[in-house]
Amino acid sequence: MIKTHVKEMIQHITQAEKFAQNPSFYLYDGEAIAGQIEKLQRVMPKNVDLYYAMKANPHPAVLNFLTNLPYVKGVEIASTGELETALSSYRPKHIIFTGPGKTLAQLQESIDAGIKQIHIESYLEAVRIETLATESPVDVLMRVNAARSLEGANNQATGGPSKFGVDEEVMFEVAGKIQQLNNINLQGLHFFSGSGVLDSQHLLAHFKYVFELSRRFEAEFGSIDIIDLGGGFGIDYSGNGKELDIEHLGRGLNALVERYGFSDKKLILELGRYLVGDSGFYVCEIVDIKVSQSKKHIITSGGMNHQHRPRSKGINHQTFVLPRNLPRLYIEQLSVHNEVVDICGPLCTKDDVLAKKIQIESAEVGDLVVIAQSGAYGKSAAPCNFLSHPQPPEYFIG
Repeated sequence: MIKTHVKEMIQHITQAEKFAQNPSFYLYDGEAIAGQIEKLQRVMPKNVDLYYAMKANPHPAVLNFLTNLPYVKGVEIASTGELETALSSYRPKHIIFTGPGKTLAQLQESIDAGIKQIHIESYLEAVRIETLATESPVDVLMRVNAARSLEGANNQATGGPSKFGVDEEVMFEVAGKIQQLNNINLQGLHFFSGSGVLDSQHLLAHFKYVFELSRRFEAEFGSIDIIDLGGGFGIDYSGNGKELDIEHLGRGLNALVERYGFSDKKLILELGRYLVGDSGFYVCEIVDIKVSQSKKHIITSGGMNHQHRPRSKGINHQTFVLPRNLPRLYIEQLSVHNEVVDICGPLCTKDDVLAKKIQIESAEVGDLVVIAQSGAYGKSAAPCNFLSHPQPPEYFIG
């Protein structure tokens, strides 16, 4: 369901004159973001630090909103473009840099900015930092490509050959070489194994594996201060009530912390989708309704150039049609009444689909299609320049 204050804001935006010139936009709801963070704060262990994975949604209004929520300790970036955006809202000591393939220039910019940590993905990356850190040692975590896959993840990052991190099989060897470098302070380990997990048992099994590896690491090298557990918390795109049981997850993680005696360590969670995914809505206008070989299509003002995920993942997000009650242009103009249709955008490719074989109760030309769960990997992950359609503006309800 779409909350009343969101509907009212959508109505307000569509009544503005500029909407007619560019009838597509994104809307983000701060109340929904705050609600997700409050749930985490209530159940997570006290030694967990939450960082926002800003790749999910780097909009400045979202970042500024998060700075007012003390439970969010900072942001996780994966490029110096994100670094520049993050610095507009956060101090350098609240920024951690992850991701493979960091260039010499990116590392230099991050070191010069004085960010909190760089999470290294290879020994070569550690050597690069060693050559650049001439003023003082740089705090780093070593990312590990665990030998175990994260069950239930719709996007696996570990458990096999991977560009991410140092393979578990050689992690001790590489860590030993890193510790011999003079300008690097190895504070701990970083694990990120996948995304989109909806079963808390799968995440708890991952955390247990991480703690076992961390314990083995400490037996070899002594105590570490930080364990980055990654993220991977999923959201329910289907609307069928298959939500992550955050209460069970919190209880289980608390039990693991106590069992392994890790209450003195800082545990990091990097979450993006779980924090902002449900907060966002992509809104576009129905431009045409047509029948092709007995199949009805709704044609909208924007498509996969604005919201790419439904097509790329082959799923329908929760999709709604909001009426605008505009006059018909001619008497026989087509409409939709309790029918299964495809919702397609204006691009010159058959791949341009926002929803496929979806049941729509009612739709008229001029109504609004609203794609929910669009707060993460929406505009930031879309090919907005394809065919040079107007960029969808973004709005925030604080």
